[in-house]
Amino acid sequence: MTKGSIRRSIPRAAVARLEGSVGAVELTLIILLVLLVLGAGGYWVVRSRAPREDVLCHYRCPNCDKKLRYRASRAGKPAVCPACRVSSTLPPPPEVQGGAGSKH
Repeated sequence: MTKGSIRRSIPRAAVARLEGSVGAVELTLIILLVLLVLGAGGYWVVRSRAPREDVLCHYRCPNCDKKLRYRASRAGKPAVCPACRVSSTLPPPPEVQGGAGSKH
């Protein structure tokens, strides 16, 4: 199809609206502005969240003895060792001990 045949198949009122509408440069600027606003809003939402303050704990896989880490909030839940694929239950986190010189 040529440009002339397309114009003949579109009603004249529609052609007038298309020709009088926003140009390609203006449309590109509008799209960039919308993307900028969405990006800034997404950044603000992510940065406004409180950071996670989970404590990381370490333990060794009972099967392959590989040292693994897990969040303290996952203690007591099942986990799979990535090295040997054996399922085990995560141990409770170790208790924080007082200073070495503290006496009761």
